[in-house]
Amino acid sequence: MERKGTLSNSADAAPKADRVIKIIAAICFVLIGVALYAIRNSPAIGYELSIYKATPPLALACLLSCIASGIGIIVYQVSKVRNWWQTGLALILLSNLIIVLLPFLRGYAFSAVDDHLGHLGAVKDILQTGGIPSSNFYPPTHILISQLCSITNVSPEAMINFAGPFFYILFVSFTYLLSREILFRSAAILATAAGTVLICYYYAQIFPMGFTFMIFPLVFYLYFKYQKQGTASVGIPLILLIALTVLFHMVAGFMLTVALLVIELGKPIFNKLYSRKKELPHSFSSRVKSISLSFFLVSFIILLLWVWRYYGIWESRVLQVVRWFHLELLVKPMTTQAAEAFTTLGLSLSDQLELFVKMYGHFAIYAVLCIIPLIVIVRRRDFPGNTDMKSVFLFSCVFVVTAAMAIIDIVRPMTGLNAGRIIWAVTALFPPLVGLALYKIGGIEPHNNKELIKKPTSHNIKPGRAIAVGLIITVCSLIGIFSIYPSPFILQPNLGATHMDTSGEYWLLEQGNPELRVIGVGYVTPDRFARALWGTPIQNYPRWDSFAPKNFNYTEYQALGESLDRDKYMSIDKAGELAYLELYPQIDKFTTSDFAKLQRDSTIDKLYANGEMRIWYVHSQSTEK
Repeated sequence: MERKGTLSNSADAAPKADRVIKIIAAICFVLIGVALYAIRNSPAIGYELSIYKATPPLALACLLSCIASGIGIIVYQVSKVRNWWQTGLALILLSNLIIVLLPFLRGYAFSAVDDHLGHLGAVKDILQTGGIPSSNFYPPTHILISQLCSITNVSPEAMINFAGPFFYILFVSFTYLLSREILFRSAAILATAAGTVLICYYYAQIFPMGFTFMIFPLVFYLYFKYQKQGTASVGIPLILLIALTVLFHMVAGFMLTVALLVIELGKPIFNKLYSRKKELPHSFSSRVKSISLSFFLVSFIILLLWVWRYYGIWESRVLQVVRWFHLELLVKPMTTQAAEAFTTLGLSLSDQLELFVKMYGHFAIYAVLCIIPLIVIVRRRDFPGNTDMKSVFLFSCVFVVTAAMAIIDIVRPMTGLNAGRIIWAVTALFPPLVGLALYKIGGIEPHNNKELIKKPTSHNIKPGRAIAVGLIITVCSLIGIFSIYPSPFILQPNLGATHMDTSGEYWLLEQGNPELRVIGVGYVTPDRFARALWGTPIQNYPRWDSFAPKNFNYTEYQALGESLDRDKYMSIDKAGELAYLELYPQIDKFTTSDFAKLQRDSTIDKLYANGEMRIWYVHSQSTEK
């Protein structure tokens, strides 16, 4: 009788819990609507040093509440047979999508002024010419965006805002597919939740290499599925996807080639470690298939063909190819760059640690969490449930090698793109291992389907552990949200471009004398905007020369023109002015008095001003010109 009463109480609790979740979800969806309304009704009226500070606090509070609620629903439902966790996932995704679309929703001209504008130019090339210029080394991203523009009749300037969010949704979806293929249900759900964290800045920009890394979970999903089934219906799509990966971005293609080789070489290691473990179930302790280099060779050959096709970017020299993959001596390591910046800004050790937590705290937390399943693997233990131990082991091998390469890349750059970019490959591999770690921390007891049907409301995770799991994901989400955009919070100025920035640069490009060079204060340069305006076709316009000299050389000369060897244009945008006056006053590069002296400088003429962007003509007074 006592047992029956317990079951009856559990059955009664299920509808009550569902009703509570429905109410919370309904409130959160309303809050998302409120946040969206508040954001759309507070457009940016000029340059904002911090997009977070300029966004209505009510909107941020609503979105953060919805994300926290979504995480809570997922953690509560993770060991249940019902699928209310999908509602929690939807809340997180919708809230994060609004965050990554903040520049677009608040009326920015562009979310960033660096490579983002160059990719816009590549999209315009395809739309204007119907072809792909030979200088486009990774066209699939640009082809996809241009086709979406054609189908939807949306301008490329607007469509580029949705490329990052599109791949973000794909990444979360592919993470779920991979996790469900190699993990049991509870860990897979937690892995998917971990994959929603905004850990990459390219969710809000166009970044072909980053987008390619986000496809990696789908590649591994098909690979491990093929290892089990061995059917052509899986193998053919896998081969096509491997080929497409190389075309998306060469560095990502190189990393995938390495990963496929590591997986194959990891098979005999697994056999040696696990084949004689008598305490493991037979399905786990059986030997994996012998090494097969088929997929590795496909990736490697296509990579070589790509290198052969675009050999011109390395000036036809083998040495240049070597430098592309390894030993790029002209690129400073991230450690060196960081040390120089810390010295310039005068940051103490505690300040540096605080900045690291703000920018990379979620990376560090995920890295520590990944150690937990790796320890389980090294100790040759098994994860409860229907975990595919073979696939988890091979996937872990890829993670360890990729992480090692990323660490090396930070200290000694391996690519000519920029130091530390291989870290983005690691972020794509985090979720499955993080899901396993969260499962361990939560102490979740997996049940077979029969047990779940008999006791659908049984609590398999203790409240204290559930709170710990929820807090980990929530903290990582918060760090990701407040570090995805440059802001004073992480000692960086907002790199978004206003419409006045765009108007000023377009005026200079179209009206300026192409024989003159441009110096400037700020982050807006004419070369990037030339690509955004015209695409690849070469146009005559004033080219970028360098940043304006410190203090406009007023410490040594009476006028700026006295220090220049030839006439030049000078552009000053609001971003640069605020960065030096408010964000980095300690470096004393430009002061209020320096900008005031420009108004009285007899060697310069103001040509253009719109409240955000100023363009000057500097007359050289040098006798050597």
